[in-house]
Amino acid sequence: MEVFHQIDWQEFHFIREVWLWAFIPMLVVLVLVLASTRENTKWKALIAPHLRSHLFTKHSTIASLSPSILFMLIGAFLILSMAGPTWKKVEVPGGKASAVLLIGMDLSQSMLTPDVQPNRLERAKLKINDLLKQNPGTPVGLLAYAGTAHPVVPICTDYNLINHHVESLHPAIMPVRGSQLKYALFIADSIFNRTEAPSTLLLITDDINRDEVHQITHFLQNNHHKINILKVSTPIGGAVPGFKQGTTLRDKSGNTIHSVPDAAVFKELDQHQRVTVYPMTLDNSDVEQIANEIRKYRDFRLDDESNDEQWQDMGWYLLIPALLLLLMWFRKGWMIHWCWIGAFVLVSSCSPDHPQASWWYSNDYQGQFLYQNNQFEAAANHYESLPHKGIAYFKAGNYEGAVSVFELDTSAAGHYNRGLALSQLGQLEEAAKAFVTALETNPNLNQATEQLKQTEQLILQRDSITQLMGDAIQLKESENKTPLKERQASGKDEELTSDTEVDELPDHGDRVTDEVETDITKAEELERPEEMQQQTPQKEAQNIMLRKISADPAEFLKRRFRFQKEKYYADVKESEEIW
Repeated sequence: MEVFHQIDWQEFHFIREVWLWAFIPMLVVLVLVLASTRENTKWKALIAPHLRSHLFTKHSTIASLSPSILFMLIGAFLILSMAGPTWKKVEVPGGKASAVLLIGMDLSQSMLTPDVQPNRLERAKLKINDLLKQNPGTPVGLLAYAGTAHPVVPICTDYNLINHHVESLHPAIMPVRGSQLKYALFIADSIFNRTEAPSTLLLITDDINRDEVHQITHFLQNNHHKINILKVSTPIGGAVPGFKQGTTLRDKSGNTIHSVPDAAVFKELDQHQRVTVYPMTLDNSDVEQIANEIRKYRDFRLDDESNDEQWQDMGWYLLIPALLLLLMWFRKGWMIHWCWIGAFVLVSSCSPDHPQASWWYSNDYQGQFLYQNNQFEAAANHYESLPHKGIAYFKAGNYEGAVSVFELDTSAAGHYNRGLALSQLGQLEEAAKAFVTALETNPNLNQATEQLKQTEQLILQRDSITQLMGDAIQLKESENKTPLKERQASGKDEELTSDTEVDELPDHGDRVTDEVETDITKAEELERPEEMQQQTPQKEAQNIMLRKISADPAEFLKRRFRFQKEKYYADVKESEEIW
């Protein structure tokens, strides 16, 4: 057969070489059968003469040895087949990877220029809304950049969430003024590293300088992604508004600063093979072109790969000659007593979930079968491979078991997986140490870098909330210790003081109540004030903390960006061009 002519003898080996030991019992059976043929004459004495011709063949050395030779050949083929001869690794067909769209919004001060009504920024927000209505069909993320760059919404498929956060974008929420595209490209590169499909970075900006052209070119040299640029400015430009309403920015000489896009830069970028510049249009034709381009590369076919851990079992080819030889087994005089039972056992099999599956399948094979059927806990109990066992425990929600298994794996992937399991257990400090160890083992493990950043951020948020709750409890305790001040009378009850006896109160008219009226709502005195006294300090601390949280998403983003600036951009200073 052609398949055997292509054998790579350097790679040839048996997957289940333990089956080769079956040759020993086969030879023992063969010897016993050959020995039994010498006693045929004793049987002839016990069988009627007219039946002997039907039960015994004529004495011939070849005729007596043929069944034994056939038994040996069939047994050899079956044993070699069960041993799993192989010389070729399994080729995993390339799957499909889904591309993503990352929108980078320029939030420099020049985006407020009113050469596009009402201004460039508001028109850009409308364009994003129109683009998402076109349904590009890919997950979408959002980041904002000015003097620094910050993720706003991670890659997701909820377009309404993107639109909700887009409305909150404004230059005032950025911690550093200016326009530094290089930081946005750095974040985009870290996000795109998680997908194998060629994805798109959509930059919505009013201008790009010469230095940023080199940054874009360098970004595209290190990956296979695309950059689309939506230019939201007119060729004549306009005066850049000042940081106070009704003013304009001025340079050191007192001249008004005008933002005029460099047409030559956009033309040069548009000539790049993986850069497309879209001028903003009054209708939706610009975003329609962008959406169509994104949908074109939505699904990406991955290349076929060879699995280093799995080899292609070629033993089934040996079953063909074994079955053909088995057809001769039923010729008169060829039945070798009970030996066919062993052949039947050898060719029989069962499913991987059968109680006797261990007779035919390795533990890892049974574990993989259970894993594919979402029986993760049972799969973990079967796996002998530590990485597979740990992942199965993780999928089953048994994070303690996953941690104990990943501790035995000293590779970078093992430390990284242990960190993920520790994060699920809430052991953030230990998880951060695991990610650090993974990076020390393999500095190129980008996933560990991202997880380390997220874990450190969660630790800071947890510590901040804990500190805030502690401060709230201390504040409440200090308020309880503060002596009450005398409440002075007001209005018509000028003679009513805190020393007035109860029986001196007037018995007619309206009762004085603690009533507060604001522009939002009107709160009256509680009918059951004793309920307030029953609140625990933790509950009151939570209420105080909730009252400090602003409902404005822009304020939330501003605080988050300020925190990220102090952590990741501590050395970044504002440039001279703060617009």
